[in-house]
Amino acid sequence: VKTMLHRTSQEAERLNHLVNNVLATSRMEKTGFELYPENIDLVQHFNGLIKKYVPFFSQQLEVETDKELFVEIDVLAFELIFQNLLENASKYSDDDSEIGVSLKLEKEQICLRVSDYGIGIPEEEKSKVLSKFYRVGDESTRKSKGTGLGLYLVSNLVEQMKGNLTILDNTPKGTTFQVQLPT
Repeated sequence: VKTMLHRTSQEAERLNHLVNNVLATSRMEKTGFELYPENIDLVQHFNGLIKKYVPFFSQQLEVETDKELFVEIDVLAFELIFQNLLENASKYSDDDSEIGVSLKLEKEQICLRVSDYGIGIPEEEKSKVLSKFYRVGDESTRKSKGTGLGLYLVSNLVEQMKGNLTILDNTPKGTTFQVQLPT
């Protein structure tokens, strides 16, 4: 019974996340995603997000943060960025692997990194994965559910927040998504 309840809870959260992505994408394309920055300790908020999402992933999270990071930021946009990057890392990683997440102030910019040791993204696909509805591989080779909206939404939110999104290879395998946002 516990297993069934856990799976039902996971599926409900996945569907909720999917609906939120569709709604956020639609709103962003029609009227723009209006940002509402607020002053917060982003590290404290980030740690709260990790506690919220950790039960939904089978991978072990390795977390690295500054002690505190007081900034003015749109919390909903930041959460959507982090949630989508974390979900993406989980989808393309083995269940018993690790996902590294870090949040630090580097060169006067907020730097969020999400790293996995999964299948990685071939160089020729890196420019495509941020496109709407694009997914790496084809239907016969994909193991995970998805719509191809998550990274598209991340890319657009980062751009709207006047930041940069970089896709890096992880060592020895996998991918690191690095988001740099102005403070």
